[in-house]
Amino acid sequence: MKRVFLWLLAFAGAANCVFVPLLFAASMQLPFFLLPGLYFIEIAALGLLGVVSVVRAQSTPSGWLGNIPWITAGVLLAFNILGAWTIGLFLIPGTVSFLGVGFFLAERQKIWQGLGLFLVAAIAQAGLMLALIGIV
Repeated sequence: MKRVFLWLLAFAGAANCVFVPLLFAASMQLPFFLLPGLYFIEIAALGLLGVVSVVRAQSTPSGWLGNIPWITAGVLLAFNILGAWTIGLFLIPGTVSFLGVGFFLAERQKIWQGLGLFLVAAIAQAGLMLALIGIV
């Protein structure tokens, strides 16, 4: 049962990460600014990477693959906060889904490590986004 719920969360998060940027890109006027397009590609790639890590973690339970959902959720948190009035609100289900995957994949003693990765990924992505906005 745990495995089914884990896969359901992973695929729900990936679907959210793929379809929300597609819907936003379809509603934008062409040509649009470079950064939203790059962000949309990053969000979709993160969702797919999160699912691949869950699939691979089922065959090799120990290792670094269990950390990818935490990192994915952290990066999505940065989009939730910095893009709160646009795409961020719609990415909350993906963030919650990948956080759930991280909790289910983590062993009890590694939950704090996962939460640390979650926060570091969120801070790093927010810093990167703010730096890119300042450059471009």
